[in-house]
Amino acid sequence: MSRSVRLLTCLLGITCAFAFITTATIASDFSASDNSNKDLILKQLSRALNKVSRMNDLGTKDRFLEKIAVGYAQIGEFKQAREVAESISYGTNKVTAFVWIARQYDSVGNTKGTGWSLSRALAVSETITGKVDLSEALTDIAATYVALDYEQDVAGILSQSLFTAHQLKNSKTKARLFRDVANVYMTIGYSDQAQGIANQAAIINLRSNNRK
Repeated sequence: MSRSVRLLTCLLGITCAFAFITTATIASDFSASDNSNKDLILKQLSRALNKVSRMNDLGTKDRFLEKIAVGYAQIGEFKQAREVAESISYGTNKVTAFVWIARQYDSVGNTKGTGWSLSRALAVSETITGKVDLSEALTDIAATYVALDYEQDVAGILSQSLFTAHQLKNSKTKARLFRDVANVYMTIGYSDQAQGIANQAAIINLRSNNRK
């Protein structure tokens, strides 16, 4: 499953392994007039946050913090969402959190919050050391700028993502990342670049299959 697909399912992931935050999944359907519903979600997210903060497994902790941050953003608690996102240790989860906070800001017409969150996601990506994770994160950020129709040097971000993917040795992963980059290039009207990168991905796959 590509990271872009995982991102699309992130909002459904507020339900963690903890039964007490199961109903937090209704946050995306929250109506501002339904204060009792919001209060319930806030309590559940707070309980989840308290429990997650005591976790020793950093990877699992970061994944849950990412989902909790998104949960707060979904109900309009952006300050809390940003604070939880900032507490995430690993860059990939942190980038994902800020990308989705940006999407939630955009859904309520807060352009300043959207721009800040996307800029923050881009800055956090600079802390990612793994080449696969970095390429995926940059492509996701670029795709989000495009989806939200926000001004940014998307081609520059994609170029960096592609450069990073070029350095990978695993052919299957490299080809997948190339295709993801090509798809975003296509959405911004760079059809020649998109086709060229897609062709490279096909050649990489062909060479990989011939070696088997």
